[in-house]
Amino acid sequence: MKALLVEVIQSANDSRLEEFKELAKAAGYEIEGVLQQIRNSPDPAYCLGKGKAEELAQLAKMLKPDKIIFNKELKPNQTINLENLTKTEVIDRIQLILEIFTKRAGTKEAKLQIELAKLKYLLPKLKMYVKYTKKEEFPGFHGPGYYQTAKYERMIRKRIAKIERELEKIRYEREERRKIRRELGFSLVALAGYSNAGKSTLLNRLTKSNVPADDRLFTTLGTYTRFAYFNGKKVLISDTIGFVENLPHLVIEAFKSTLEEITLADLIILVVDASEPLHEIERKIKTANDVLEEVGATGKPVLMALNKIDKISSEEIKEKVSKLEGLAQDIVPISALYGYNLDKLSIKAEQLLPKYVKIEAHIPLKQDAGLLISHIYNRGNVKQVVYFNDEIKMQFEVLPHTSEYFRKIIERAGGTLEIMQ
Repeated sequence: MKALLVEVIQSANDSRLEEFKELAKAAGYEIEGVLQQIRNSPDPAYCLGKGKAEELAQLAKMLKPDKIIFNKELKPNQTINLENLTKTEVIDRIQLILEIFTKRAGTKEAKLQIELAKLKYLLPKLKMYVKYTKKEEFPGFHGPGYYQTAKYERMIRKRIAKIERELEKIRYEREERRKIRRELGFSLVALAGYSNAGKSTLLNRLTKSNVPADDRLFTTLGTYTRFAYFNGKKVLISDTIGFVENLPHLVIEAFKSTLEEITLADLIILVVDASEPLHEIERKIKTANDVLEEVGATGKPVLMALNKIDKISSEEIKEKVSKLEGLAQDIVPISALYGYNLDKLSIKAEQLLPKYVKIEAHIPLKQDAGLLISHIYNRGNVKQVVYFNDEIKMQFEVLPHTSEYFRKIIERAGGTLEIMQ
């Protein structure tokens, strides 16, 4: 598939052409050409100015791309006008991102979320088709007419409602799993950051797992949750969807249940690509913070993992750490690929997580005592075990909200529990 890219910006400093190209490549397009225009505000009819739109039409006639892709959200009438002028299919940034998501979706939930976003995007377009048909101003729309279009709209709304019900069911099941995790007594950590910053690679390193990770945008669309140890303490880490600048609101809304992992986390590790220029790093941190704010994750402790330090010199690392101070509570330079400084990241993360309480328990040495001890090992951080003739003394650490749970099961077994701090 060949594509002609169009970027409309207010100033040269606003250009995000390289990221735009990466998005197009991630969707499987060969880039045939690029057209840029600087203007204060998009033209109501074409987004581009009329002269530039005619230039685009000539370029399309010469290059014969399969699609023209705008790095902006287009209004339905702008898309229609551009397609009539260029005789080529026109899509915008939202549709491009949805195309990438469609290619990468692996789980049922991700597929439903993407379909929901697509349908919500399509609805206003259908309304515009109806408007043009009624005015007899849209010669390319020779299809079934107003009443059939209205029928399509009803079908789409019905499908949207069904998908939302299915996603609500998945969200409920996810919430039940989260409750179980909370009862297990583990802190929750979420990896967040710009797409392709190395979140999945970091998850694999910290948890010794093998979730998909490669050098492409939006490799992770679902949520992967694994166990890890931070400074000797067992935690649950979730990898989530990567961010890009101006991530469409309808995409954020569709992936709400996935992004909830961030809002419910005890700590957010913000993964940043240290190999990029400083101004790009600052821009992407701002983008990540904007998304965190939109999903309601502000106010949580944030630890910045300055990743890919294997690609830059030690002088550059020091400079970037110095310049980025103040954008996060703490910054730890790391290489997820090679494992550099992950011990420092682990120690710092543990310091920012909710503090454990120490418990001393006396458990009668009965037949089922072994099961209870195994249960404590699985859910707590055991510090000491001493066996006596008729009882076992255990000292272990747990999160504060699970201490009552342990009190109940230990007292039910005929033992006693004392919170030491």
